Amino acid sequence: MTPERGAGKGVNPDNLVAFEPSIGRSRAASITRCRRPTCGTPNPFCPAKGKSKMNVQQRRGGFTLIEVLIVVVIMAVLAATIIPQFTNSSKDARESSIKFNLHSLRGLIEMYKLHHQGGLPSGANSLEQLTKATNASGAVGTAGPTYPYGPYVQGALPTNPFTNGNKVTLHTGTGLPTASGATDAGWIYRPATGEIWIDHADYINE
Repeated sequence: MTPERGAGKGVNPDNLVAFEPSIGRSRAASITRCRRPTCGTPNPFCPAKGKSKMNVQQRRGGFTLIEVLIVVVIMAVLAATIIPQFTNSSKDARESSIKFNLHSLRGLIEMYKLHHQGGLPSGANSLEQLTKATNASGAVGTAGPTYPYGPYVQGALPTNPFTNGNKVTLHTGTGLPTASGATDAGWIYRPATGEIWIDHADYINE
């Protein structure tokens, strides 16, 4: 019996696949390359099974200390840049709101003065003459033919967004008033002239 070509030259017979006419040469060659040896000898054409798992485990390693410190520094820089902008935006919104409310109240006091032959709100009960119906003399009552004027403000006076209060402090002196510093401070009103101010130290000059 004639030995197969390549026998006796160190070729493992288990790695050989008999050629069949129905299987093309390229397919037979690929089967030969990927067949695992039974004798334990590594097949140079097939990759070792453990290498891909080792590479995946190495890639899944944790962050280094340097990488963590870099992320922390970036987050600190972003916080220092963004948070003040949000704070300033919030303060600007409150400032715009309180100035708008101040101008609105001043306009409503002028309207009250026009309806009451030059009379001004007394300032009693947190300027209730602006929030309730009145007659020509300024007396407060139920809205109707007897009390045809107002209310000029629906509900209650607008709040001071810096204190969330709408308390009215009467100013009977002359000159510019000083802020009361009350926790529910809203407005400062002078009955003699109809002037009204924001009860806040930073905006008393508005």
